[in-house]
Amino acid sequence: MEGEGDQGTDAPGAQFATGDRDPRSWHNATAAFPNHSAKWKAYAQTQHRVAAGVWAAFGAEYGGEGGTLAGFYTDVELNNLVGFLDQTADIATRYYEPLSKDIKALSPHLTVWASPYCVGNPIHPPATIMDPALFSQWWKQIFVEAPHFDLLGPQDATGYQGNSFANVLAFLTPLRRISTEMGRAMWSNVELFEAWPLTCKYPDACGRHPGPIERITKQLANEAPHADALIAWEWASCLSPYTNENTTLLYQEYKAYVEG
Repeated sequence: MEGEGDQGTDAPGAQFATGDRDPRSWHNATAAFPNHSAKWKAYAQTQHRVAAGVWAAFGAEYGGEGGTLAGFYTDVELNNLVGFLDQTADIATRYYEPLSKDIKALSPHLTVWASPYCVGNPIHPPATIMDPALFSQWWKQIFVEAPHFDLLGPQDATGYQGNSFANVLAFLTPLRRISTEMGRAMWSNVELFEAWPLTCKYPDACGRHPGPIERITKQLANEAPHADALIAWEWASCLSPYTNENTTLLYQEYKAYVEG
C-alpha cells in the first residue's frame, strides 16, 4: 500500500547523494520551504519513506505484535519555545497525523511517538517559552488534530538544559493529565548525560559525558510516579559497557542499582 507521505523522487532530499547534507534540512528549513505547511509535509514524507524501508527490511522477522520493532520515533525534536505556536495546525495535520496513519498502514499495532524537550529555568527568558499550562494545552490540541498519533515521552532536559527536578515535574504533571484525558499513554525520557567539560554551559556547544548515578537515580524516582514508562536514549555515549571507562563505570553502577 502506498502511504500518503510517499511522493517518490520529487520529495525534498531525493536528488542528493548519500552523505550530502540536504540544504532543506531542519536547521535551514525556514528559508528552504515556501511555508511551514510545505516544510512539515516534507518531513512527514521523508520519515515515512525511512519507516517503510525499515519495515520492508525487518518487519517480517521482528515486527509482529509484541516484537522488537514496535514502533517509530518522530525525528523532529520539538520543544516549548513559543516559535512553534503559529505552526500548531501544520505540525498536527501535515506531520503527526499523516505520518502516523502511513506508519500504521504498515502494521496497525505500531506505536508512533515523540520526545519533545521542555525547559522551565532561567536559561530561557519566560517570554520565549510556553509555560507548563500552555505547553500541555498545546499538545492537547495536537492530540485532537492528530488522532492516530500515539504518545509523548518528553525529555527531562536535566542533562544539559539545566532543569531542576521541580522544573521537570511542573511540565510532566499537566502533560500526564492531558495525555490521560486524551486517552494516550505517556513516557518520560530520563537524560543520562551532563555537559562536558563541566564548565560548559548552554547555549555553548558542549560535549557530553555520563552523568553521576546519584543524580540519575533521583531522576528516576522523581519521574516514575508521573509516567507509564521511563526511557533513556543515551546508550553508546553514556551507558555502554564498551565505549570507554566512563561509560563502563555508569553501566556498572546502573546495573548494580537495577539488581540491588
